[in-house]
Amino acid sequence: MNIKPKNIFYSQTKLYFYAYTAIFILLLLPLLFWMLTSGRSLLVGLDAIAQHCPTLMYYGSYLRKNFFNLLAGNFSIALFDFNIGFGSDILTTLHYYVVGDPLALLSFFIPKKYSIELYNFLIVLRLYLSGISFSFYCFKTQKNFISNFAILLGTLVYVFSGYSMSFLYQPFFLNSLIYFPLLLVGIEKILKNEKPHFFIIIVFISLTSNFYFFYILSAMMLIYAAVRIFYMPKNLKNFWLPTKLISYYIVGVLMSCIIFIPNLIALLETSRFRSHLRPDWFYNFNMYKKSFLDFILTQSKDNPSCFEATGFPLIAVIAAVLLFLQKNKHKELKSVFIFFTFCAFFPIASYIFTGFNYPSNRWMFAYSFLTALITVNIFVFMVTRKASKIIILIFTMLNIIINFFLFSHKKEIKDDFLDTNLSYKRLTDNDLKLAKQIDDKTFYRIEHNAMFTMMNNTSMNMDVKSLGFYFSLPNPAVKSFYDELGLLSKVADMAYNGLDSRAMLGALANVKYFIVKEGDKNFLPYGYSKQKFLGEAFDGKYAVYENKFYLPFGFTYSSYISKKEYDKFTPIQKQQAMMQVVVLEETLKNDFNHLKKMAFREKTLSRRILNNENSKNFIPGKCVLKLPFQNFQNCENYIVLYNLICWRNETNVFLDNKQKKAIFLPPRKYTDISHKNNYIANMNYCSEKFINIAFDNDDKSVSLESVEVIALPIGKNYENEIKFLKKDNLVNVQEFINGIKGEIKLEENKILLLSIPYSKGWKAYVNGKEEKLLKANTMFMALPLEAGNYEIELKYMTSGLKLGMWMSLLGFMIFGSIFCRNFSFLHKLCACSTK
Repeated sequence: MNIKPKNIFYSQTKLYFYAYTAIFILLLLPLLFWMLTSGRSLLVGLDAIAQHCPTLMYYGSYLRKNFFNLLAGNFSIALFDFNIGFGSDILTTLHYYVVGDPLALLSFFIPKKYSIELYNFLIVLRLYLSGISFSFYCFKTQKNFISNFAILLGTLVYVFSGYSMSFLYQPFFLNSLIYFPLLLVGIEKILKNEKPHFFIIIVFISLTSNFYFFYILSAMMLIYAAVRIFYMPKNLKNFWLPTKLISYYIVGVLMSCIIFIPNLIALLETSRFRSHLRPDWFYNFNMYKKSFLDFILTQSKDNPSCFEATGFPLIAVIAAVLLFLQKNKHKELKSVFIFFTFCAFFPIASYIFTGFNYPSNRWMFAYSFLTALITVNIFVFMVTRKASKIIILIFTMLNIIINFFLFSHKKEIKDDFLDTNLSYKRLTDNDLKLAKQIDDKTFYRIEHNAMFTMMNNTSMNMDVKSLGFYFSLPNPAVKSFYDELGLLSKVADMAYNGLDSRAMLGALANVKYFIVKEGDKNFLPYGYSKQKFLGEAFDGKYAVYENKFYLPFGFTYSSYISKKEYDKFTPIQKQQAMMQVVVLEETLKNDFNHLKKMAFREKTLSRRILNNENSKNFIPGKCVLKLPFQNFQNCENYIVLYNLICWRNETNVFLDNKQKKAIFLPPRKYTDISHKNNYIANMNYCSEKFINIAFDNDDKSVSLESVEVIALPIGKNYENEIKFLKKDNLVNVQEFINGIKGEIKLEENKILLLSIPYSKGWKAYVNGKEEKLLKANTMFMALPLEAGNYEIELKYMTSGLKLGMWMSLLGFMIFGSIFCRNFSFLHKLCACSTK
């Protein structure tokens, strides 16, 4: 019986995938055993528990909620959520993590209580699919010398490279391992004049999944296509090859614009894009010294080298050496390997490959692909005996297991694999759950003094309007607000957690309740003297306090000042100014009062200017300054640190009293993002006579110019200001999907302040007529209103969403025409052959 070569190929392929699946599971068993016995999860590091797992948990609920709304006949899809930070766009905030990722759609079927298990499963699934993807590339492009053994070796090198381990803490980074080989298969199809459908679809999925990594994928595709075309036989080269590739690439991009355009607009507005951060020309000498070791053994992200995201099995190192011992062979692989290795040694290459943001080895998935492909090409003919193949395979598997355990059990990384039960409690059983016991239907926000960044995003899953946020694309208006007022924030201003207990700012942001651990009254701002109730959380008892001087949503001002005038004030004066007048970036007509004089009440208690000897080279971990501190009752007492700079490694600055405030201080090159050198900490009613200021830096690289103590009286004047602002306010306030509405009656001309972060996506309708929203108090929005009765309605639409929808529609129409043209051609061809 004759067996067709095609059937042999498919039977070999089938057996190969069975073998790959079995070996993948075998390699996974030691990891699963370690996780089960130690209670650990694949939640690795801060970003995993603070960003990725909460967003996955939220996304499942979001998908289910919108699905059942559609079934009920409500066709409005939620685009804005007041429970994310001060209120945020859902698409642009969460796209970086889940929105658009096909695998994240599985969260629709998984209840919240199994979110960590789903998170773990998706990491394993991504790794498995990356192997399928690489194998698919090899079977599609290396048919002339198929060797299941060689492909399997290359696949193991690809899947279990250091890139996979290094970026476990950012699981969507692993998607690039899946998409990259598929994109290259699409390029090969076009270079061979085959149908472009596959390439267009993978471009669409890749960009929809994550715009940031799509940029990196595009850079790597450009290199791949350029090398392939350069080394093609002359008779196959023509002008139309790159033109066709670019054209089909654009079609895929157009199809994804419904997600891409809104995120591009959000990215262009952020400080990260406009930071103009420049990399060094060279890494430090220690990184170069460690680089060879990192090529074969993954290092931790806290102890990097030029090859921090590689860490290949030894078989790949052998393959790389043998590659260059073979003369006149594999010219393409050699040239790209030399190019990528050269790029790894210079920060400027990483800076370019990762979007001109900052030097990062996130592009190393392409290096992993290249090294795995070299392994395939070297071992395809080299090992023929079955016994030798088995020995090499077992050696490689043991090498992978040892590499993982050497990596995961390092002192600086071991504790980053978080405990499953504790992680779930942090996400669901924290102090914010007490908000569910508050019987209050008004629009309000909650401030709390929870662990910084660890639980910044928990409010989104607890249906609570808190003030915590830690995502990559913050609203630039919120960032400006924090910068201007010297508020403590973290991670290049992508994270914030409350308003540093400042009574005035809390009132302006509609903070009505404050949650603190039982007995921690020192954190409470002025006006929170009455305890509402106590409650239990996973880490202890918490008390809920109510703000006696709460400002409701939609309060009014009688006068305003310009942003230009406001910018002349100090941060402490700015918050006082906003209690008296609204700050506008536009001049109003004469019907509205433009106030020019402010009443400021703060007093400078002491200022200490440090000389060069004292201000530099601080001793790590020891008290730097013992600052005399005089407490004033009914005052907020501030410590201002002027020109505080960390020149190299990041550090924390601890202000040690009963509150133990901590200031996160990034290296100087990252403060260029925010241009922030002055830091302010509110010590409230500190009863200590001295405050110790200490640094935890590992080296002597911190400098401080001067320290100032300022007392701001909070008393009768503050109470009168609150009464005046809440005299006329919105009533009957109702929230609805993508909007909020209320009513107001005014006896005189006033300016209505709406405490929603300013965004061009918001539209205001006054008695049904659209009116322009003004940017107010840096972060919020305002409507000037003349005397009268008004119904106010605010509606939200993600900026760029409509444009993106039309561009996506155009892209799908072009794709449809390409598909139909090819289908029609095939149909005619089949008809002719039948005749």
